[in-house]
Amino acid sequence: APLSVYAADMLPGQRLPPEEVALFSQVHAAGGAVMAYNIYGPGNSWLLSEHVQREAAKLQVDPIILLLKWCEQRGYAALVPSLSWEPPEPRDSAPPHGAS
Repeated sequence: APLSVYAADMLPGQRLPPEEVALFSQVHAAGGAVMAYNIYGPGNSWLLSEHVQREAAKLQVDPIILLLKWCEQRGYAALVPSLSWEPPEPRDSAPPHGAS
């Protein structure tokens, strides 16, 4: 069966082996997608680096947007970690006006 998605651990500035670059080209040529994961770097080190913070500030964007645009520019789909979410606190527990 043809390969439709290839996922690789990568982040900006990382040198990929020529074999992997060739594989990315083959996947794209076959209509598949290359997915980048672990893109924030170990312990979010890429996002927290001084260089990234400076470039993001210069462009007036969040560092995560800078990273996602890097993926987009290279034709990669970004697989990002899940976001934690907690439901909002109830605003008021009193019954609506007029209710008993």
